[in-house]
Amino acid sequence: MPCQDTWCESERDADIRHEQRVERVKNLTRYVALELGYIQTPLHDHQENTRFLCSTIKKMSKNQLDKIVYNGYNKMARDLADWWDEHQEMDKAREKEEQKKKREREVRKSALSKLTDEERRILGV
Repeated sequence: MPCQDTWCESERDADIRHEQRVERVKNLTRYVALELGYIQTPLHDHQENTRFLCSTIKKMSKNQLDKIVYNGYNKMARDLADWWDEHQEMDKAREKEEQKKKREREVRKSALSKLTDEERRILGV
């Protein structure tokens, strides 16, 4: 992502970008469903569409990935490949943050278990 100053971004701009992301995921969901031969496109809310794309791409065979995601001749496939790369990066960051928080909870629990009742009372924990 290009370097940018987002702190002064207006709510309107943020809303527009969110709407664009929602529309992009909806279009990619429709594309994947049609390519896989779904009779009805499973369009739901943004989070459900995101989960659909993620889980569906993870289950694709090599041939399906080559045809639907990594087909350089197809504009939707190129967009889906870009989305998939972005999504995987966000998943890695989220998982890393979850692991960090889990570790912090474990350290906190361990530290608190070493305190006496009086120390806990004084600390308010």
